[in-house]
Amino acid sequence: MRILGAAMSAILLGLLLQGGGEYLLEGYFVMGIGGGLLIIWPFSDEEKRFDFGKIVLVVCVSVALFFMGGGYFGKDLLAFLIPLVMIEFVTDRFLRQSDRRSEEIWRKFRRRKQVLEEQIRREEERINELMETMRNLTRTYDTIKTLSESLDQRETLSRLGRILHSEFAVLDACVILKNSDTREEEVWYLGYGEVKKRRRGEFRGEKGGGIVYRIPLRSEGGRIGEIYIRTKTVEKREILEAIGEQAGMALTRAVLYQKVAHEARTDALTGLLNHKSILEYVEEEMTRARATGEEFSFMMADIDHFKRFNDIYGHEAGDAVLIAVARTLTHGLRASDRVGRWGGEEFAVLFPETPASGAAVYAERFRRNVEAKKIHFSQYEKPLSVTISVGVAGYPEHATTVEELINAADAALYTAKRKGRNQIQKAQGKKQ
Repeated sequence: MRILGAAMSAILLGLLLQGGGEYLLEGYFVMGIGGGLLIIWPFSDEEKRFDFGKIVLVVCVSVALFFMGGGYFGKDLLAFLIPLVMIEFVTDRFLRQSDRRSEEIWRKFRRRKQVLEEQIRREEERINELMETMRNLTRTYDTIKTLSESLDQRETLSRLGRILHSEFAVLDACVILKNSDTREEEVWYLGYGEVKKRRRGEFRGEKGGGIVYRIPLRSEGGRIGEIYIRTKTVEKREILEAIGEQAGMALTRAVLYQKVAHEARTDALTGLLNHKSILEYVEEEMTRARATGEEFSFMMADIDHFKRFNDIYGHEAGDAVLIAVARTLTHGLRASDRVGRWGGEEFAVLFPETPASGAAVYAERFRRNVEAKKIHFSQYEKPLSVTISVGVAGYPEHATTVEELINAADAALYTAKRKGRNQIQKAQGKKQ
């Protein structure tokens, strides 16, 4: 702009020195200058000032040509050139403004297009996340359903542990269950396929960081306990809550089933195995012993003069005696031994991997404990007492089948009764 201004000043000065000043006031020149000012005056930016400079430059050049031509071109030339220059610059101005408006429109369009593309991208991501969530929910639901496939409490807890460790990557997990009968709490540690009881509070005191999150276990009857998990982050809370409800129902059903199964396998009065259950254990042990060649023994015990005891003291006192004898019978047994009520006042004990001589040692200790036991009954001031007779038989020493074994033990029992009661007898004879 400085160069352009200097050029214009030089031309105007030259015209004045040549005495052409009077022509500067001619209407054409004034029209050119005024038109340029009219177009440019409202604007102050560099581009507008440059346009004004161009108009003034062209007008000045035209005037200079007129003077240098000695008036040959005449005023008609100026009359043609000046409006033409004004029209050209006005048209150029309009076109540039149109271009700028078009560019602005395109910029807005591009910005809007970018905004829409970003919205579309986010929607696609959200849809993909929803689809992935649906797939995860379907897979998790199929996994959760496996909780209801088992009617065993420990197996249900084991499956719950595998779900929590595999699907949610928990660091630790435990379940606290409320026993509906005793109202006591049972604490179970859930590893990946591993289940074991722990002390109350041991889980919460573990080190290792992370977040401890509690999930309520619910069933139709209300809350039955809680699941505690330790994890780095708590995600999928809704799924965890659903697992809590499903696990609660599965555990309630398993506990109920086990309770019914336990009642079906145990004697209601004494809590020992019933006749059917103890017989099944004897049959299983016979099959195993035949395969391994190991020995095992079977013992039968009967309360002496129990019918007369019932007649004298009543059935309530008789039940109290049965319960007391049952409790005495379980003392000193191994975890592998099985004890049950054979029927009436008779009891039976299975001793795996034990010869008849070993079973006889336990039988004698049991007989002495019953003889020494004083049974207190509220209706009588003096404690009551009873004695028992015991028969023992072993496999393969006295029998090679279940029926032979039971008969041999029963025969030994009645031998003890015939010989005066309150004693033990081993089966006689050896099966060939």
